[in-house]
This record gives sequence, structure tokens and C-alpha cells, in this order.
Amino acid sequence: MRFKPALLILALLTPVPAHAGAWMREEGETFLAVTSTLRHGASKGWEADIYLDHGLRPRLSVGFTAFTRSGREGHALAFLRFPLGTPGGTTRLSADLGLGAHFQRGDVRPMYRLGLAWGRAFDWGRGHGWLNVEGAYERRLGQPAPQLKLEATLGRSSGARLRPMFKLGAAHSRG
Repeated sequence: MRFKPALLILALLTPVPAHAGAWMREEGETFLAVTSTLRHGASKGWEADIYLDHGLRPRLSVGFTAFTRSGREGHALAFLRFPLGTPGGTTRLSADLGLGAHFQRGDVRPMYRLGLAWGRAFDWGRGHGWLNVEGAYERRLGQPAPQLKLEATLGRSSGARLRPMFKLGAAHSRG
């Protein structure tokens, strides 16, 4: 099946609220994001990323994330996210715990993740925006050191047809 460029552009420009991190999913609400990347040059290959988040209870979200790079390496992880403190208000804090597996060249091993997210809502022009900062400690058994990750996301959640979102991330592991 071939995707037409116009259909892909339309899907990318359709605004949807995409609060993540410190913002909990409402009970019964589900968010799904699928990303695919085709790389050329030195890092030639394809990448696929799936993220699913579901509000199971007022103070508990469950989710799943999976990533693969050209089918040679990747991971799959199920997680629980819960708020720390009062979940309402303009500033929010949450924690998540994840268990799963990672693979590299056919070798599959367990992994776990501990995460902490801080978020803040604010006025942005005629609408509202949000800032989210997430940190994570990922331990992939069989690898010599844990991965430390830090991401910051700035997004617009209302007021305009286009709702831009900017994300910066960094990861560190020994070697």
C-alpha cells in the first residue's frame, strides 16, 4: 500500500492534544503515536517507534512503548504512570515505572525504567501552552552501564489550528 504525500501531510497537520509526561491521561482516554523514520547516509536504515498511553484510573495511567532500528535492535516496555502530589493545577509532577525487554542482533534481555516528569501549564498568546521536563534512568541488563535520558518538550494545547510542539532530548551511557 502506498501513502500519498497529501494524506501524510494532512495527518501531520491535524491538531490533537498530546500532553505527556507529568500530565495524566483522563480515565478511559487513550493516546497513540506512531513514528517512522527512513535514514540515509552513514546511519542508513529505518526506525519505527510506537507510544500508547491509557488512563486506567484517575491516578494511574498504563502505557506501552516500542522502538526498533532496522529490526536489528530495539526495545518494548510496558509502564505505569502516577501523579506525585495533587494532580490538578498548573504545575504537575509524576513518576513512571517500566518493565520490558531490549534486543540487539537476536540477543533479548530484560530492562527496566524509572522516570520522573515535571510539567507546567501557561498562557501562550490567545491559547494555552505547556512545558514538560522528563528524566529517566534505564537499565538494560547485559549492557555495562545504565542509560540516563533527559527530554524537554514545549507545546501549545489550544487556541490555534496549528499547535506546534518542540522537543529536545539527550541520552548518556558509558562508552
